[in-house]
Amino acid sequence: EIIDVLGDVDNLKLKLRQSLTSEKWGHYQINDVVEASEDGSDLYVTNFQAFRQFVNGTHGSGGLAQVQDMVQTMAALSQIPLNKVWRCTTKDGQCTVAAGQLVAPNGITISTDRRTVFVSELFKTAVEVFERLPSGELKWVSRFTVKHPLDNLEYDTATGHLTGGGIPEPLVAVKAMASGVRGDVPGALLRITLLGTGGASFVDGVQTDVVVHDGTKMAHVSAGLETLGKAVLGSPSNEGVLVCDVP
Repeated sequence: EIIDVLGDVDNLKLKLRQSLTSEKWGHYQINDVVEASEDGSDLYVTNFQAFRQFVNGTHGSGGLAQVQDMVQTMAALSQIPLNKVWRCTTKDGQCTVAAGQLVAPNGITISTDRRTVFVSELFKTAVEVFERLPSGELKWVSRFTVKHPLDNLEYDTATGHLTGGGIPEPLVAVKAMASGVRGDVPGALLRITLLGTGGASFVDGVQTDVVVHDGTKMAHVSAGLETLGKAVLGSPSNEGVLVCDVP
């Protein structure tokens, strides 16, 4: 969904501009999205899973869903690149591959000058850095390892830092997801300072755990950002958000 944010901080309103779909996106394959151009005329979408999920889950799949899940997991653990980032134009709804050869691209964000795109490679515990070309294609330029696997990513326009929802104990998270029991899965908000002048020159500076939470109040942290001296965390496993003071 493409939504315009209207008004000011005291009177914010959201207005639906457009719903964008593509036959190239299978059920549960895509993960995160970021606008490419500032006017919203095109956007990037991460393709996190190589296979389409069955709409009704495993029911009626004849065991194929379980085989697909096993293949995807083995491919990710073996670092086999089966996924990609799509570039879609909103005027005609056309989607093309902007960057391929990715293992499990999850979160995605873009720098203020629209020249650099950052993608979280969940199973590589890394952030991939791409230069955005005039054609809209993404040219890989570098990679940096992060302290924890990161789910979603945000580029803080005020500070120029990256922030991401971290998974400090990935084995605990994997076991909880495999068992279907939410559990108290720890999460974190990781801040990454960036060095460089923009474009293809960005490299990571200092990585700081702003918050590390034991999961008792919010499990499976997937997104986080800093605002007004607070850390705001979100999760697909919990309603609402978790707000923490930043020391």
